[in-house]
Amino acid sequence: MTVVRIDGSTTLRAGESGTFTFIVGNIGGLDATVEVNLLFAGSLTQTGQVSADSGLSCDNSPRQGKVNFNLHCTGGQLSSQRSATITVQAVGMSSGTGSLVASLNNSRSLDERDYGNNTGRRDATVQ
Repeated sequence: MTVVRIDGSTTLRAGESGTFTFIVGNIGGLDATVEVNLLFAGSLTQTGQVSADSGLSCDNSPRQGKVNFNLHCTGGQLSSQRSATITVQAVGMSSGTGSLVASLNNSRSLDERDYGNNTGRRDATVQ
């Protein structure tokens, strides 16, 4: 599994929301179950609808530390060399830097040769 990319605004005004798209992929040779955690930290928090494909279902899970909002997405199956997309809305809460972080396979239920590509991050400046 890998975080292919995270697209979205790099600048927001406080109180303004933006759309962010997370694309995760199965770069292995076998079909795999997908588990994704999306963290909203700093000056960003989740707002609005969450849209996920490939059979993924996303639920709010308990916050930890400096995390404002945590989405846990599971239930999807990805065929080899295929990708899944999760689209979220984030709102700038106050001036500063906000971060959206995606992490895959945190439970390590899927045996991978390299876990180093299982995270991705997108920062946005809130003005």
